[in-house]
Amino acid sequence: MRGPEQMLNLAGEPQQSPGDPTMPPLTSRQLTVLTLVIIAIKLLLTTLVLLFFLQAGPPYTNPGNPLSPKTPGSTAGEPSCHLGWEQYRGSCYFFSWGSWPWQKARNNCLVQNADLLVIGDPREQDYLVRKANSTRYWIGFTDQRSEGIWRWVDNSNVTVTYWSTGEPNNEVLVSTAGENCAHMLETGLWNDGPCTFSYKWICERAASV
Repeated sequence: MRGPEQMLNLAGEPQQSPGDPTMPPLTSRQLTVLTLVIIAIKLLLTTLVLLFFLQAGPPYTNPGNPLSPKTPGSTAGEPSCHLGWEQYRGSCYFFSWGSWPWQKARNNCLVQNADLLVIGDPREQDYLVRKANSTRYWIGFTDQRSEGIWRWVDNSNVTVTYWSTGEPNNEVLVSTAGENCAHMLETGLWNDGPCTFSYKWICERAASV
């Protein structure tokens, strides 16, 4: 005879009492579903983390801070660039991931102790065309101060220009502000465009020890 604490179901089989904390074991199908759910959650979290870092771009480093990490392979005492910057002939170049208007892009360079790109000779132009990889980038060339007189942001002499055919022409159909800021086209040649347009940008600064 069973004790009073054990109850029978309609089929006459013992069943759990309401206060019994023991859980029945999961079936193989339930375990499979639970495993798939856990894997899906992990994949979703991994995707979200990757998207965050892709949106943010390379880690920000302050080139003026001696504690900022240097480019791998740099030797102590030799001029080098900080992490996220490319080095070429004594200069460091930062190729942005996002796209901003010209002035906002320049401000980003300035807070990193740099400025928008200044191109001084054909070798530098060729190097940057290769690195730009058919992408439009703002450069530090503008005639905002005086229409038609193009100047580099650092006021250095204009020794070479690489305007695309017919440029600069100050022609724009969607803005009355004119085309006062220069950017590299997909070909690597230059075009004048409205400074309010958003493109990627290139910062430049001298390599430091």
